[in-house]
Amino acid sequence: MKTLAVALAAFCLLNCARAQKVEVLPESKPNPFAFPLGSYKPDVSQAPRNARDGLTAYWGRAYLVIGLRDQFSLAGINQYGYWRKSGERYVFIYNGFFSLQKSDPAEVLRKAWPEGVLDGFVLRKGPKGTLILDSWGRNKGPVIFRPMPKRTVSELLVTSYGDDFTAANEEAQTLLNDRVETEWPEFLRFANDPKRTGMQRVWAAILLGNLRDPKGIESTAQLILGVKPTTDNRDYSIRRSLARVVCRKPTDRAADLLIQGLKKGLLVPSDVAPALGSLKRRKDVPLLLEWLNSAREYDKTESLEALTLIGMAEALPDARRLTTDPKERVQLMAYGLIARTSLDAQERKVAIQKLGAWSKSSTFLIPADAMDALCRSGAPEALPYLVAMLSSDMDSLYRRNVASALGRLGDERAVPALIEAKLREGGPGGLVPESEVNRAAAEALVQIGKAKQRKARAQ
Repeated sequence: MKTLAVALAAFCLLNCARAQKVEVLPESKPNPFAFPLGSYKPDVSQAPRNARDGLTAYWGRAYLVIGLRDQFSLAGINQYGYWRKSGERYVFIYNGFFSLQKSDPAEVLRKAWPEGVLDGFVLRKGPKGTLILDSWGRNKGPVIFRPMPKRTVSELLVTSYGDDFTAANEEAQTLLNDRVETEWPEFLRFANDPKRTGMQRVWAAILLGNLRDPKGIESTAQLILGVKPTTDNRDYSIRRSLARVVCRKPTDRAADLLIQGLKKGLLVPSDVAPALGSLKRRKDVPLLLEWLNSAREYDKTESLEALTLIGMAEALPDARRLTTDPKERVQLMAYGLIARTSLDAQERKVAIQKLGAWSKSSTFLIPADAMDALCRSGAPEALPYLVAMLSSDMDSLYRRNVASALGRLGDERAVPALIEAKLREGGPGGLVPESEVNRAAAEALVQIGKAKQRKARAQ
């Protein structure tokens, strides 16, 4: 998981480019966590002796992490769901288990309980900030969840990073995900601390991935211009990891800072292009077209993807030229742009067929890239390929994205496959739980139903 993640990005704090001033990050906001929010460690010592082994096997390797936005997780056994206070009790329901249909959209799950339904597990407040589970299935409790000491972001970052992804690593990472929005300055301080190892600093940048606060995004972009050097030559890795954080939710100012970092030689075009594609700013098109002539494969693929998202038919001549590029991924992205922007039905059909063939490739990541290109195309011709992917054994993350794309297409021919995906049982090992595919399929069905209603009204 971390190996995949370390392909993210890196920027840092200081220096306001033109004025060459050092930018001081604001102090962290007070942590809003209050009981029962936080992290708890289970203790089965007060359970009946004949039940302890069973309880230990389940709870003994899991931390209970109760987060903001009514979510919780059992770090170490990869289960999560929603929680709510009901009187003096706290009711926890796993996402996709018990009496709730896992195919329901998220908002339905949250509204469906706990009124009249207390399935899941119910904790009551105990002394000294504990939460107590009186029983669990056939194993009678109690299991006492003792609050863990409040730890700083730095302490959690050190704990979450390790060679073995243990329950403690996962619990620390889950807590960090909840604290990104309110304590992002501490993440940036850690990422720019030369006393830390280069990989620890990269890891801190990666864990900023859930940041959405525009001010935090812009501070992250600003930091790229002033990353303090590492002792193990990881400077670019840090900047690149921070850049990818910015590209997930860029602002105009953050994108301009990325371009500034590129002009200073701190980044390369592939670090910047995703932000420009996300913002869809026409003023950036000349830059993206220029980067299509780069010698680097990723500069061309990221620029092609950005131009596809913007919907720039002006890039068609370059895309046609790049369909013969030596690199297969460049060819694929070029056909993706053609499928999205060409007005020639035959050319678009050929592009969709090419992408459909790539979706069955055995080359690493090529099927996922083809799927993304088909989803972006918005072309009716892509429907048979997307339906086949949704019913395939592709990873749950990709099938979830396909379900969402079918909802955007709004074609009723996708309904049978979406119903099947809505009811499909999940297997182990997916990048996201199967319940997310179920939910995306349910939401796609709603979208198609609404599209049908709009079409009927228009007639």
